[in-house]
Amino acid sequence: MKVLVVTMPCFGDNVPFAGFVEELGKRGHKVDVISSSANIPGIKELFEKENVNFIDFDIERLEGYKPGRKITIEDDAEIFALQIEEAFNRAGDYDVVIYDYFAFPMYYLNGRKDIKLIRYFPNFAFDENISKRIFESEEKNLAQTAHAIELGDDIISRLTEKGYNFKYSDMGKEVLNNVPELTIVHTLRQMQPFEENFDERFEFVGANTTPPSTNDSDIPFGEMKGKIIYVSFGTIQTEIGDRRLGAFKAAIEAFKGEDVSVIMSIGAHNKKEDFDEIPDNFYVYDYVPQTEVLKRADLFITHCGMNSVNDSIYSGVPMIGIPGAYDQMLTAETLENRKIGREIRIENLTPEVLKETAFAILDGEEEYSNVRTLGDIMKGLNCDQKTADIIERYAMA
Repeated sequence: MKVLVVTMPCFGDNVPFAGFVEELGKRGHKVDVISSSANIPGIKELFEKENVNFIDFDIERLEGYKPGRKITIEDDAEIFALQIEEAFNRAGDYDVVIYDYFAFPMYYLNGRKDIKLIRYFPNFAFDENISKRIFESEEKNLAQTAHAIELGDDIISRLTEKGYNFKYSDMGKEVLNNVPELTIVHTLRQMQPFEENFDERFEFVGANTTPPSTNDSDIPFGEMKGKIIYVSFGTIQTEIGDRRLGAFKAAIEAFKGEDVSVIMSIGAHNKKEDFDEIPDNFYVYDYVPQTEVLKRADLFITHCGMNSVNDSIYSGVPMIGIPGAYDQMLTAETLENRKIGREIRIENLTPEVLKETAFAILDGEEEYSNVRTLGDIMKGLNCDQKTADIIERYAMA
């Protein structure tokens, strides 16, 4: 079986694809992945697997490219439009085409008898409720949401100019209304907002875990005292991005001198020098191997990116969600609804609120019991194998 995979040029969105792509390759299927490594280190390496070929649309393809130039939203749109054009041109050479929901123009291959078409959500799927929340509520003005809407509409405009036809003039309606026979969703059904609205066309496969960081931090777990709190707000700029330094400082104020150990992963946007003090019970790193840290952590304070939440569920660790983008806000609400964590909006974050919320979880039982139950369900699904099974079964039907 020959498979074409079209992904969003974003590291986090590619992590869910990497697992089942590797599994398909192990089973002897030939898989081509069309994506872009433009200014996104690590994407190529995710797909350097047996029988897998990475087709890279890097920034050198841009008209007027000069080394070192800053990538704009127009550049992102042009790169993604080029990816989609290439995928359309190649599609007839494959038995199955799998596309990230953000590569929504691929839906228009639907109906071709020579191709099995599968849509893939690397987080939760969209219904009308979620679409309204993202594209029509005040949350559409969040930085990441506005960027996504502008990017999607720019892609429609560019491809329309090249002769492609769309039913709708905006990305939201394209994603909501153009539903193929099979959509695979990379999360538990229990973590899907409004999950009762998704019918048999949607397969929920659980989640794999984020590959360990290439930066092997030497974390001295053996010397840590008390329960371990892990704090990370992701590696990309979101609404919390401009305020993440304040969130880290709130964590320092909340937990300094307490009988806990705190591991903080501050990413590329902050430096240790940004902090007036780092208490003795804090361990601060640019990056950490998240899945390894979560094996030892008792609580995860997170921005609620779906990969991070899935990692935490898999490890049976309850969370405090401090979301900064539309998907993260819905996920944080789901944490509370499922009683596996609690939400603090960034505008309400203070050291006192963070401390009180953290110790309420650490000293309780409910969140631990619930998240471990979901973690056991997730492990039992064997996400990558289940996804590959679904793809094979659908391709042969």
